[in-house]
Amino acid sequence: ESCVGTRSCSWAGSSSGSVGGISGGSCIGVEACHGTGALLGSVGYITDGSCDGYRACELAGYYFGHVGDITDGSCIGDYACTQAGYSGGSVGAIAGGSCNDHHACLYAGSSSGSVGDITGGSCYGYQA
Repeated sequence: ESCVGTRSCSWAGSSSGSVGGISGGSCIGVEACHGTGALLGSVGYITDGSCDGYRACELAGYYFGHVGDITDGSCIGDYACTQAGYSGGSVGAIAGGSCNDHHACLYAGSSSGSVGDITGGSCYGYQA
């Protein structure tokens, strides 16, 4: 575990930047990975229980950005993946119990964006 606390990895790989991946239970806290891979940026993947907390992965891959697969119980919390892949952005598959809790996948892949397959108990919760 590394990068624990509010906005600990917020906007990583955004604004035309790039991050290979976020793993190993890293980036935990409120808005921990908010906006990762957004604004023409990219993040290769989010896995291993990383990016957990309220609005943790909100706007991931937003506005023509890209985030690869979100797997293995990552991005957990209210509004965790809200607007992921939104507004021309993209997110790969969401799998393995990821993006779960209230409103977790609200508007994901909308407004000309995309999200890959959602499987394995992911995007599950009240109005998720």
